[in-house]
Amino acid sequence: MRFPLPRFAFTLILLAASVGPALAAPANPPPLPQQALQELAALSLTPAQKLELMAIFLDARAGSEQLRTAQQDLAAQALTEMQAQQADLHALIAAQESLTDQRVAALRAVRDDLLGFYDDLSSSQQAEVQTWLARQLQRLLDLRTAIELIRD
Repeated sequence: MRFPLPRFAFTLILLAASVGPALAAPANPPPLPQQALQELAALSLTPAQKLELMAIFLDARAGSEQLRTAQQDLAAQALTEMQAQQADLHALIAAQESLTDQRVAALRAVRDDLLGFYDDLSSSQQAEVQTWLARQLQRLLDLRTAIELIRD
């Protein structure tokens, strides 16, 4: 089976784009930035709820670390094979697509865990969490705006 050139080029770009951030990721990132952890600690969650939430974050981090390691391994393999001009690009792309599928599945699992956690909160706790989420979203939007200003 032959890939049309645009699809093949797009897939190679996706491979390169996903390899770069994975290689630059710190070895033991915190489950959340320190400021977010402090803000979460200030929410009116019970100790059991705080432990449950932290367990979700730690499980997500562990899964992310496994995927990061797999991504680094694939990048090293791809580089070695390409430098030797012996790369099977179809196999490398298939391996990258598999890692991408695993990453999406892991993110969906975390999403489901967080939504389950949220659904078990009282209405006042849900309101607090939504306020916290709104602040996090605003920070992301502000960061995006700052990055766009730097680019221009």
